[in-house]
Order: sequence, then C-alpha cells, then structure tokens
Amino acid sequence: MEFLKRRAGHSSSSLAKGIGAGLGFGAAIGLIVGNVALGIAMGVALGAAIGARRGNHPSDE
Repeated sequence: MEFLKRRAGHSSSSLAKGIGAGLGFGAAIGLIVGNVALGIAMGVALGAAIGARRGNHPSDE
C-alpha cells in the first residue's frame, strides 16, 4: 500500500510540473503564433501529456 501512495504522489507531482512547464511553453508558442490563449492551451495539453508519461514511467524504486 505504501508503494501505491508513493507512486500516486510521484505521478501527480510530475503531472503538475508538466502542466507548469506547459504554461510557460504555451505562452511562448502563443506569442510566436499570435494567439496566446491557443498557445497556452496547446502548451498545457502537451505539458500534461509529458507529465503523465513521466509519472507512469517506471523509475528507480
């Protein structure tokens, strides 16, 4: 059970970091494209996907 708790904590942390990075990345894309809202939405989606992938990746246990 402790393993699952640690795993869930790591997963949500990676997801949060991914979304945070996605916000910054998306704002940069938005400035380049000319539509900041669209860029942020794309960045958050990309960041969430990357964060979720990192969270599900088997790490050193």
